[in-house]
Amino acid sequence: MLNTRKRPFLFVFPLICLGISIATFSLKSSLLMLLLVVAALWLWAERIDAKSSQYLFCLLILLAGLWLGTLSRSASPLGGDSLSLTGVVLTTRELTNYQRTLVSIPQIQRKLALHLPLDISIRPGEWLEFTGSVEIPTMASNPGEFCYYSYLYSQGVSGFIEPIQVQHTKRISHGRYRVDKIRSYIGENISKYTTNHNLLIALVLGDRQGLDASMRGVWTSLGINHLLAISGMHIGLLASLLFFVLRPIPCRDQIRLGVIGLALLLYVLISGGRPSAWRAWLAVLVVLVGSKKAHIDSLHVWSLVGTTMVLLSPTLVHQIGFQLSLAASGGIVLWAPCIHRFGKLMPSTLFGRIGNFVGSSVFVSIIAQLSVAPLLANYFQQVSLMAPLATLLVLPGIFLLLLGGIALGLLGPIVAPIASLLDKVVIILDSLARWLSAYSVVIPIAPFRLDQLIMWYVGLIGLGYILRANYLFSGQLRYIRFCICSLALVAFLSIPPFIGSPLEVTVIYVGQGDAIYIRTPYNQHILVDGGGDSVYWQLRGRNVGLQCLLPYLEYRGVDQLDLVILTHPHEDHLHGLLAVLEHIPIKKIVDNGETHTTISYGRYLSLIEEKNIPYQRVQDGDTLILRGNIVLEIIHPNHLLTGTSSDLNNNSVVFQLQYQGRSMLFTGDLDYQGQQDLLMRHQPTVDWIKVPHHGSRAAWSSQFYDTVGAIYGVISVGRNSFGHPHPQVLAGLADMGVEVYRTDQDGAVSFYIWNGWLGPRLFSR
Repeated sequence: MLNTRKRPFLFVFPLICLGISIATFSLKSSLLMLLLVVAALWLWAERIDAKSSQYLFCLLILLAGLWLGTLSRSASPLGGDSLSLTGVVLTTRELTNYQRTLVSIPQIQRKLALHLPLDISIRPGEWLEFTGSVEIPTMASNPGEFCYYSYLYSQGVSGFIEPIQVQHTKRISHGRYRVDKIRSYIGENISKYTTNHNLLIALVLGDRQGLDASMRGVWTSLGINHLLAISGMHIGLLASLLFFVLRPIPCRDQIRLGVIGLALLLYVLISGGRPSAWRAWLAVLVVLVGSKKAHIDSLHVWSLVGTTMVLLSPTLVHQIGFQLSLAASGGIVLWAPCIHRFGKLMPSTLFGRIGNFVGSSVFVSIIAQLSVAPLLANYFQQVSLMAPLATLLVLPGIFLLLLGGIALGLLGPIVAPIASLLDKVVIILDSLARWLSAYSVVIPIAPFRLDQLIMWYVGLIGLGYILRANYLFSGQLRYIRFCICSLALVAFLSIPPFIGSPLEVTVIYVGQGDAIYIRTPYNQHILVDGGGDSVYWQLRGRNVGLQCLLPYLEYRGVDQLDLVILTHPHEDHLHGLLAVLEHIPIKKIVDNGETHTTISYGRYLSLIEEKNIPYQRVQDGDTLILRGNIVLEIIHPNHLLTGTSSDLNNNSVVFQLQYQGRSMLFTGDLDYQGQQDLLMRHQPTVDWIKVPHHGSRAAWSSQFYDTVGAIYGVISVGRNSFGHPHPQVLAGLADMGVEVYRTDQDGAVSFYIWNGWLGPRLFSR
């Protein structure tokens, strides 16, 4: 299976991961029937040796992954009643205000997270009795925010408990307890005999909690954090060392290989059992047990290891560490023949061997960076250009510290004299890293869109396969094929933006307020309002702009805004903009010119003047023309209304965005009187509307909604004491057939216009 071309194992892992990723609850019953039908068709096609059997096999694996993902998500939720449970401690981690302890509970066959006080001593392997209610954390409301729900799910954890009471039992899981004792013994030895022990402990045990923020920042800026993860480098180095030590011992090869496998397994458990470590151990295990005579394709080994891991724990697919580890190792394995070919070009002299080592190391690092670039963009929004060179320069020191740290941790006083040497290496390594960080170049990068993600990996994998098969050097026909593929890729990347990229409108969740982000196909960024808190919450230190809006814009890779539109100067639309004006360059800002007496409005005017931001007052009849002939037509106010129930609300800037035959209406907090004034001059017909004033009853007008005839409506709202959105508004919109989305329930809501198609995408569901 691992070396045959008839039924390559290679595609099993990617297909099963894809299936798990797109799993949904609603497919469970129909999916099983479809899975059985495809399985029967595949067996029939295999029996008659039909060519279609290969395609049916791929479809079968994809459906199997979808089924696994569905099963992992469809466990019945635990009730909110108080429960008395007993479980064994798996891991524990100290956080700022509590320690998070993951516990496996046999009686309900689930894992839960306990939030315990910091003063309680807990160790893996101990059994706890506790009482409390299981809570399911809410999902993050905006992209880029930490999602505790997703984090727990990726760990296979069903929820968390803040126990009313907790106590130890006399029972102990001896295996876990002994592993933790060994881990503690190693950590204590390293701490006892060395002065600069935090980096050593991170390298040997994978425990980074002791690293100070300064060192973390330096390693992050250099892009070498992956060296601290227990991965293939650690396992491979330790395997080589064990093989070297055991080789002179007279015994059967099977015994020697068994000892190496068990020793590596123990190290994986001691180091915390992270996905990257398990991946490396399984790969080594496959190589160890494989026949020396049979050629085992490394890509098939990669697929087998990944498949084994997700079959044992489907939620691994959602763990960042698993994704980074498998993507990097897959890229390196795919491009390995090219790296080997590069080495053959070097002469067999001493300098040639040195050049081969340096060049190959840099090549491996570059391939690894390219393989994980979309993941780094999605999770961290930055890529370090210094990573390949920095990895090469610090790697010798890392090897010394890793080997010395393992020896010191296990043997303690026997090898204590090497502690001073290790301290010096740590100092040199830290100085080198800090010196390199002064020259590091970190590029902010926005998360990849789906089409960009597909093209990135199609290009990386496709080129790797072409070079791997030596297509460039094996004949004119294959050379022509490579040129055709290259031209096709260039043609795809040259597709005009209005065809290849959608226009995006995202209503960001900012609590009780408005903030809307617009991104055009021509990479222009527009922000409509900025959310904000009441003065009461501002005095308590809460700032939606700093805590919500700026992180979202950073996540989206927005380094400047082409246009900011303030619909009106109420706090829940204006205050969050202040942080944006302070931290992000803005090409132009517009509002209706209406003044206000608040401190926030005064600061808003001051920032416009301080930053020298071009400013324009807009009214009915003005148009804002964006690149690609995208038009924002201002249709309100014609003049500033006075004497209404709320002049600020009724004078909100209202504009209509038209693109590819679709129309969207942005209404601010336009109340009934403002709507009537607008209808006297315009009868806009749109597909999408931002429901005005957070769904307030004061903004309800059946005539207004009959006129605009929207298909979709979005209510930007949070927890409030005003009764927003009002039941009458919700009922009226439902009667008119408007499909309504609410940020308080759905989180951030994005709508896309692409080649005349308009549709929504929910972030948190």
